[in-house]
Amino acid sequence: MSPTYRDSLAQLLPSGWTIHRHDIWLHANREYSSGTSGRPAEITQGFKLHVSSALDTALRVMEIIVPECVKRGVEFKVVGDPQLHVMLDGKRQTRAASGKFMTIYPLETEAMRELIETLYLLTRDEPLTGPHILSDRRYRDSKILSYRYGGFYPPQRVRIDGTHESLLVSPGGDLVPDERVPYFTLPPWVVDPFGTRPFRGVDDQIALKERYLVESAYGFSNAGGTYYGTDTVTGAPVFIKEGRPLTNCWVRDGRSWDSTDILRHEFNVLEKLRSLPWVPSPLDCFEDAEHTFMVQERVTGTNVRQFWARNDVILSPYIRMPGRLEKWVPIFRTVAEKLISMVVEVHRQGVLLGDLSPDNVLIDPESHDMWLVDFESAVLDQDDLDQHARGVLWGTPGFMRPNRTDAQRLSPVDDFYAAGMILYGALCPVNQLFELNPSAREVFLDGFTTLGLPHAVRKTIDALLAGDSRKALDLLESLPSP
Repeated sequence: MSPTYRDSLAQLLPSGWTIHRHDIWLHANREYSSGTSGRPAEITQGFKLHVSSALDTALRVMEIIVPECVKRGVEFKVVGDPQLHVMLDGKRQTRAASGKFMTIYPLETEAMRELIETLYLLTRDEPLTGPHILSDRRYRDSKILSYRYGGFYPPQRVRIDGTHESLLVSPGGDLVPDERVPYFTLPPWVVDPFGTRPFRGVDDQIALKERYLVESAYGFSNAGGTYYGTDTVTGAPVFIKEGRPLTNCWVRDGRSWDSTDILRHEFNVLEKLRSLPWVPSPLDCFEDAEHTFMVQERVTGTNVRQFWARNDVILSPYIRMPGRLEKWVPIFRTVAEKLISMVVEVHRQGVLLGDLSPDNVLIDPESHDMWLVDFESAVLDQDDLDQHARGVLWGTPGFMRPNRTDAQRLSPVDDFYAAGMILYGALCPVNQLFELNPSAREVFLDGFTTLGLPHAVRKTIDALLAGDSRKALDLLESLPSP
């Protein structure tokens, strides 16, 4: 781990202050007259300040914030090092926790009001920005200062599943959960010290760009949400992807991209593939309320993992059932031919997929029409080495070619390998196992072949794993058609 943040913090703290590491944090505590270190035990909860920061401005943020905290005797913590800073704002980070580069613990509400206003005046003319902390309310128009009410050193209890739950103490002495959710909320007995402002209700309709009506959420990550919506101009159903600034950052040799950059690049990839009928058409890309949104044609279908698990299709538990293998093989041929042909055509258009997995392939269970979706990790032929380096590392475990991360650039072989593993999952979805025991791949194929699986199916998968799409298509021709 890099000592950058600790060294900087040590230079900013005077004698009488200590630094100790706990979990991912560097805690800065002052010594009290009693000679003990740490906050008085009776202060368990209150309003705390959070400071957000981009990676490249973190040291400057500390230079401004730390002296003011020291001057007022207010303790705080800072994320431990730059690598943890990147992880804290990563795509898989908890949305309610992300973005909190510094946490400051004023002991009284009035002290919090005075401190945050001072910090605002000190930072407002600086070119500072950071991820929006979703659990907090931003202070005025600051891009880095926010606040919420919560525990400092709160009591905890053990949930039934063994995890710990932080608690707040109500004025009546009741213990209530300290809710850490990706939106601003206050306990019922607490009043916002800066006045009440209306919350957006859960049933309020949102029209992005005053055009795209958000109807429901498909999913969320710290990098942004995905939504079902309607284009109110055309009436067409759409799918909307969101990019949150300064999250999911990718840094290489001093150059960085965040979720918004990645989303705009994905839009460019879709533009490149616009002529392909089984790739969603890109419709719009824009900023709204500081976030970036990409709107694309909405396609419907189930992902291929779910498709192969359907009762009328699934093979592995029922391969001995009379007629099951005979019914499965023609479906396998249809899906395999379409999947390989789609990947081949994407390559002809000058695009490499990078992350090809069952979640990125949709299929209509009745017609067997198929679509490729989610081009977040795809690269264009003309992309530079930095973009390729990101694509090389960005894949789904169990579908990445062994030693792929040793390469500098993606290659067609990487996509064909992933296609082969998708088809392997049609037999038995145990791909992640092979990360631990690569030899198990042959063991499973041996077992299926013994039970009657056509050799052409096995050889098709083997050909794709070797990157030979032409041979795989030739082998499929020997299998029965639907």
